[in-house]
Amino acid sequence: MFTSINQSIALAFYHYSSLNIWTESFAILLSDGLLVLAVSMYVFMLFPLRKVGTYTRTVFHDLFPLLVTAIIALLLKDVVVVIRPYAVLGFVPFVPATDPLASFPSLHVALITAFATTLWFTHRRLGVFISFLVPLVMIGRIAVGVHWFTDVIAGAYLGWQVALLFRCAEVRWLQRIK
Repeated sequence: MFTSINQSIALAFYHYSSLNIWTESFAILLSDGLLVLAVSMYVFMLFPLRKVGTYTRTVFHDLFPLLVTAIIALLLKDVVVVIRPYAVLGFVPFVPATDPLASFPSLHVALITAFATTLWFTHRRLGVFISFLVPLVMIGRIAVGVHWFTDVIAGAYLGWQVALLFRCAEVRWLQRIK
């Protein structure tokens, strides 16, 4: 059942996004460009913090959950072998995908979800804005033909859980030192 739902969703998104060059470009922007935009906004937001002296702590605190999320997602890609939609359905993806057997989970979605969740706790306004980008990246990864619906859901869940785990650890650590 999940296979047929996954295939239907992937075909519908891919078919719609392959109508013309504008829809293809928009799908690529959603797929890859929004993650770059989120990180760029974060970097520009940090420039004023350099003067305050909290720059190093902030960067480490905000980016370490992303590193852990990436490691877990890459390990899962090696353990859980899922063939990418373009390889199963026989179409050409809009973005290059390195391994046709490494679809699960979506690394892009896991990273932007972990980033949004972490920033939700540390820099609320930016975290709220990036949270609105998460579903767009999910749609983009399906539309370009490199992930199934279940891949992006699993990626979002992974990123969210890792960020919450780090937040819980930080709260406990802060309570312990008080």
